[in-house]
Amino acid sequence: MSAGDGSYEPDRMAGGAEGEMQRLEAQAGLTGAKELFLLEALGVGADDHIVEVGAGSGAFSRMLVDRFPAADFTLIEPDTQMRELLRRDLTPRAAISTGSAEAIPLESNCADVVIARFVYQHLRRPVDAAREALRVLRPGGRLIVIDFDGQLWGLSEPYNDANSGIHSRVFESQRERGGDRFIGRKLTRILAEAGCESVELFPFASSSDEVGVEAFMALTKPDNLLPHLETGLISIQEYARVVSDHERLLEDPDALMIALGFLCTGTAPGSAHSLSG
Repeated sequence: MSAGDGSYEPDRMAGGAEGEMQRLEAQAGLTGAKELFLLEALGVGADDHIVEVGAGSGAFSRMLVDRFPAADFTLIEPDTQMRELLRRDLTPRAAISTGSAEAIPLESNCADVVIARFVYQHLRRPVDAAREALRVLRPGGRLIVIDFDGQLWGLSEPYNDANSGIHSRVFESQRERGGDRFIGRKLTRILAEAGCESVELFPFASSSDEVGVEAFMALTKPDNLLPHLETGLISIQEYARVVSDHERLLEDPDALMIALGFLCTGTAPGSAHSLSG
């Protein structure tokens, strides 16, 4: 899920690059199965040339390759350390190249599917990235963008609304670095502006009643806020309150968490596909 020119910096995440890799694994494990279900419903198949841009550590890439073992995969990743992980875990099952969502190192009209998973929220120019995907897609090929929206990410019970101010500042910090935490609501317009045809939006969700509360912990633990505590974006008092709220949630036998994401898809000019057709 690396972004190239944008707000995603693995080394600056909580726990550094290693902590970020653990978070990416948890993220793929949380909703990856639901995303794969939608990919299959959209007609992604065994004979496709599938390009994943911003493949990151390969947490979701491995799931893709396992689900579509006969497909031809190209994984694009700008970060050197992440790219080495891809080579270690996925060679020779996939071709791995340096590049980004805005600069895909492939010839035009060569791919059947381009996937960008949790990448567009970090991009300064997501429309340019969608146009670049259309360049490498064959006529009728499918662009698939998977992301979430900061206001619609899901829910937790118990929940303390007092933490919404912290979230707002974190989201604003991402915006200042070139990202957009509210990208989910804009995906249909981004793909349409780029020139995609048959643009459709599909939600997916994963509940702790399905996977357990523990599956959410790597994504919601207070330690994820430590970089913002170090920069002064949040105070030590606010961090202590988040820790207290988190502990209260873990101790509640009726605790519930739901993660909500969005899959937006469109096709390259030349043919029209839809989930129903």
